[in-house]
Amino acid sequence: MYDRALIIVTADHGELFEKKGFYGHKKAPMYEELLRVPLIVKLPYSERTGRIADRKIQLHDLFATILSACGMPVPDGTSACAFGLSNDPAVAAYRDVTMGIHRVLYAEGYKYFSYQYARPCKLIDPAQDQLEDRDLSGQFPDIAQKLRSELEHFVATHPPRIEATDTEISPEVIRGLKALGYIQ
Repeated sequence: MYDRALIIVTADHGELFEKKGFYGHKKAPMYEELLRVPLIVKLPYSERTGRIADRKIQLHDLFATILSACGMPVPDGTSACAFGLSNDPAVAAYRDVTMGIHRVLYAEGYKYFSYQYARPCKLIDPAQDQLEDRDLSGQFPDIAQKLRSELEHFVATHPPRIEATDTEISPEVIRGLKALGYIQ
């Protein structure tokens, strides 16, 4: 059974507990500690091992990866690519009450942080700035503008599949979210 199995181990996000002044899940920019999560893939009938550290694979790519590994077609209109082999830039996004929609784009060796409100956008070089605290936007305004345009193009061509709605949340779900630290 193990030989035939497709096994994938991952997480939806990392943690910043006590790092960079953040605790829990609230209001934290998408630093590498949040975005870099384990992704272990064991393909059926494969003895191949190795590590691919230079490719940005996004969690939504897992859908296409699972279908491809099982020999199934990836439906048209799927905004994902098997094994992260897309030409699109890697983009992460989430919505926060204080920041609005917060997005990060990786391109050309840089990481561009975009916030709907409450914080200025910033450009960093993750290879040179492990703390992600040196904004290079003023030093490289052309690169910052180019990545901003790339992000705007990405957002325009990859609309969300599901819109957030104001739905009633049960007391049981609220208790669970509080226990996990997502709400207070």
